[in-house]
Amino acid sequence: MLFKQIKHSGDNFSYVVADDPPRDAASRIAYSELEYALEGSGTADMAKEIFNDRVYGVLKALTDRAYPTSETEYDRRWSHFILPLKRRGRLIAIPFEVMEYEGAFFIFFRAIGLRQMCVKRGSERVSDIYERVFREAMEFIDVIEGAGRGEVLKLYPYDLRSGRIKGKHVMERTMPAEEARRILADYRGRGRRATHGVSLNEYLRVAGICYRAAFGDRAGGLTDEGMYGRWADGRNCGMLEIEDRESEEAFARWLREKSHCGGHPFEIVFSWHGHGIILYPPYERKRSFSIGVGNYVLAEVYLRMVDGLIRSRIPFVARDLKDVLNYLKGESYFKVNSYGDLCNTLFYSHTKEEREQYFRHIEWDSVGIVRFKPPARDKPEG
Repeated sequence: MLFKQIKHSGDNFSYVVADDPPRDAASRIAYSELEYALEGSGTADMAKEIFNDRVYGVLKALTDRAYPTSETEYDRRWSHFILPLKRRGRLIAIPFEVMEYEGAFFIFFRAIGLRQMCVKRGSERVSDIYERVFREAMEFIDVIEGAGRGEVLKLYPYDLRSGRIKGKHVMERTMPAEEARRILADYRGRGRRATHGVSLNEYLRVAGICYRAAFGDRAGGLTDEGMYGRWADGRNCGMLEIEDRESEEAFARWLREKSHCGGHPFEIVFSWHGHGIILYPPYERKRSFSIGVGNYVLAEVYLRMVDGLIRSRIPFVARDLKDVLNYLKGESYFKVNSYGDLCNTLFYSHTKEEREQYFRHIEWDSVGIVRFKPPARDKPEG
């Protein structure tokens, strides 16, 4: 192995670079310690803020040791520095990204659940871990240059890496390609006559066709409005308050003046994650209904609704149909260890069982390491 553990005493983990003179570079920080220090951080408006001159100074020294990966008139970015950590009694190394923007440093630890920091100048008293993290990364530069980038990245655990995998390797069952072709052919042969406008009752009637096709007996005994009340988002921007429900003009006026209230009047099937199923009515430039889906957990429900509209000869466009069919066939990609789309993500643990089932199918994201500058040398006196 490239890195050989030579000492384990309390909190001190040391390692040497193989085939090199021994270099003590103690891995003094535990993964769990950093995870705790960044607890509660996440999206840009939840970054852990540090106002401390010492932490800022170490970060400035760290970024001065490397060329920016990208640079604009607004910001500079470094992708990636490498931080050695101890985890479950073993040495690991994780990448992190730094961005300098308007006098502040933003640090992104994607291998620790999208945790973020924002470091600015100031005199705030903070835990010394924040300074130690960046000093550790700076000391590790010599190890990276001595061992080589590829060898260092072998210390990056697979259960913390991100990537992608085709759905057919994850899903319990997939749609046969022949069935997908049949559905697409039925859709292409649907009626396409133009619709010049609809009333509220007509919109609810078409939504009712979708509900009955998708939910069958569960929709039994419910009116069109009752089904909308049961499955839709509920934030309808006053749509159900239109007085003349048979008037196309009244519905068109509501579309122009009130439908953009920030609600989801056309989300006929609600989803907690992203958008659910959306049925747009015809309007000025679109002369037919349009049905789409945001959360592919609802993919089969969406297909049943599409089939119901085809059989009822309603003029409509299914804007997500090809993507949904690819998803159900298992030909679209799931993310691996990504926190952005929980419904279409495989959280990979690198256990023996998961290695056998998934590893050979995963396409891992590449991880670049910044290009380092030669260390600065003191000028001779005199």
